Amino acid sequence: AEMNLNSSRSALDRAQLGLERTELRAPFNATVLSEAVDEGQVVGPQSQVARLIGTDDVRVLLSVRLEALELIELPVDGEQGSLVLVRQRVGGDRVVERTGRVAHRVDELDPETRRAQILVMVDNPMSLGDALPLLPGAFVDAEVRGRSIEGAVAVPRGAVYDGNTVWVLSAQSTLERRSISPVWGDNDFVYVSEGLEDGASLVLSPLVNPVEGAPARSLGPTESQP
Repeated sequence: AEMNLNSSRSALDRAQLGLERTELRAPFNATVLSEAVDEGQVVGPQSQVARLIGTDDVRVLLSVRLEALELIELPVDGEQGSLVLVRQRVGGDRVVERTGRVAHRVDELDPETRRAQILVMVDNPMSLGDALPLLPGAFVDAEVRGRSIEGAVAVPRGAVYDGNTVWVLSAQSTLERRSISPVWGDNDFVYVSEGLEDGASLVLSPLVNPVEGAPARSLGPTESQP
């Protein structure tokens, strides 16, 4: 009887061990994207049983212009990288918005756009309370908060000619050409470090074949261009 009891206990221990081995635990917080096994199926060390995605953070790969790299801060000596605002449009006016930080620069260009690439880490992408998740694989818009450009002047892009020329109204009410030094630009403005002094009257009206020294006048607040 004692031998049967010991045998039963050994069988129970083996069954409990076998049961424990049927439970798989991921080494990180994750959600299951898909399953690759059925109940009762035997799996081995090389078997794929599921696809997981981490929920603590997500990596966003961004393409940026080469000249933007010098304005983007990378994490160095414990300092955080540039702040990044990531937006995913989910239909209509609904937008999923998260903040992240630049983690590092990718040491190769985007093969399609030939732009530089940076990797952004976004914390808690799946949920913020009742907010919609930032879904993996989605296209996003991103705004990178780079270094400030001290002393730069924002010039409307339409007032810049040939990439580095603007026209101003001189004290003699004539057109005067100025060469500028752009340091950055976006869709609306060119940011200039040199070439415009305080108080310069920048010509914003479109010019066709402008001639230096041609007479011009400033439109008053109630006047309109003919």
